Amino acid sequence: MAQDFFRGVDLFKYLTESQLERMAKMAAKVSFPKGKIIKESDAPEGVYIVESGIAKVTKSQMDSSCDEAELGILREGSSFGELSTIDGLPRSANVTAMEPVTCYFLPRNDFMVALKETPEIGLGMLHAFASMVRSANNWASSVVDTPQDSKHLPTTDTPMRIASENFTPPPTPENSSRLTPPSTPVPPAPSPLPAPIIRSFRL
Repeated sequence: MAQDFFRGVDLFKYLTESQLERMAKMAAKVSFPKGKIIKESDAPEGVYIVESGIAKVTKSQMDSSCDEAELGILREGSSFGELSTIDGLPRSANVTAMEPVTCYFLPRNDFMVALKETPEIGLGMLHAFASMVRSANNWASSVVDTPQDSKHLPTTDTPMRIASENFTPPPTPENSSRLTPPSTPVPPAPSPLPAPIIRSFRL
């Protein structure tokens, strides 16, 4: 029964029995096979609460590669879809079922009415939001700390080789008449790298 299950969900931890009963009446049970549940840019249709199964939250890499950055794992009692349900913007992360997943689904309109009339839901959402921010920080750190492609980096002996090729011996009585200034211009100092741009995400 949905009401019994909702008692152990962090999103509803501050709700009374009558409030839990109301949320249970508006919830529909949905099942998903292994694969994508929601995708980036999907319209926000409502909030999901995992009853059984495991899913992962991923974000497409900024370089448009086929790899995805993993932001978190969803298990029994986890909820997702709260942020885009509130702000009305498209999803900007993926949720993929790693095995068959069953969820309780709360439609966006019903959830927004319940949120306005039951502020206690907002208290429970703070825990979910804190987890999302922490996941975003971890993902951003992984992007910033990613090393540059090694093929663009100089080899270890490059500075020594350049120095030896451009070396001009100091003047001596024997070579002072033949001494000419080096023809190789001094390269300008490299411009500082721009700060990485981290896109925010909503799920």
